[in-house]
Amino acid sequence: MEVIDERVIALLKEALAFAKPNQKHLINTMSLDSRMSDLGVESIAALEMAGYLEEKLGVQFPDDELASVQTLRGLANLVHQYASAI
Repeated sequence: MEVIDERVIALLKEALAFAKPNQKHLINTMSLDSRMSDLGVESIAALEMAGYLEEKLGVQFPDDELASVQTLRGLANLVHQYASAI
């Protein structure tokens, strides 16, 4: 059973604001089931989000797993899997 807590959601919001500063209005409407593409997060922005999270958490996500992420929930699951401090 997956548990996504408020700390992870806050980190995802920070990462989205970092990667897409002109679309901060989406932060309040996003859900964990939001598709990255629906939030305007294409490949470069997705890499920026991942890089932000990796730097903030001191981890590195495997490229193959990161490439398969399509929703914020998928990214949150990677955070839980690789960041022991969360």
